[in-house]
Amino acid sequence: SLHIWETKHALKVPKELMPREYLACYRELCIAYYLMETEAAHLKAGDAILLNCANGAVGQIIIQLARFIGIRTIALVRRHPNFDDTKAWLQFLGATRVFADDESIATTLRSEYNAF
Repeated sequence: SLHIWETKHALKVPKELMPREYLACYRELCIAYYLMETEAAHLKAGDAILLNCANGAVGQIIIQLARFIGIRTIALVRRHPNFDDTKAWLQFLGATRVFADDESIATTLRSEYNAF
C-alpha cells in the first residue's frame, strides 16, 4: 500500500534506540492494533475471535494483543511440513486453539461449545 504523509506526522527513530530490523514490522503492528481497536473493540474478556492466516505477522500480533485483554483466539493456518512447530509457536504466543485449514473445526468447536 502507498500513502503520502505530511512531515509533521512522521516519526524519526534514532538507530541507537531501535534497530532497523524492528521497524520492518512497524506496519504490521499498526495494522493489528487498528483491527483490534476498530473491529474487535466491542469484544470483552472471555469472547473469542477466529483468525485466518494466523501465522502471519498481523495474526501473531493479534494473538498477543487478544491474550493481553483476555480474548480467546482460534487460529487457522495452512497445513505444511512444520505445522506442529507453527501450532506450538502460536499456542506459546497465546492462541487458545490452532487448527490446520484441512481440519473440520466446526465439529470440534461444537463439541467444545461451552469452552468457546
